[in-house]
Amino acid sequence: MMDHSPRLIPTAQVSTLDIDDAVDELKRCGAMGFKAVFLPVTPHPTQRDYNRDEWEPILGHREDIGLVIAFHNRH
Repeated sequence: MMDHSPRLIPTAQVSTLDIDDAVDELKRCGAMGFKAVFLPVTPHPTQRDYNRDEWEPILGHREDIGLVIAFHNRH
């Protein structure tokens, strides 16, 4: 399915409610062949903004896996 067309870029959408779970899911999506991951424009209201250190595991692993971050506006 991931190699259906070179013009289509498989993009995962990962829940960010739990950062450790999100990292595990990023690894799984990378192994499945996804090339990008959607994140919401703003984190869940119970979480702090993306510019905080607690998001580094997602950003660092995303880079190691080679996934591009695409921000998805829910509105």
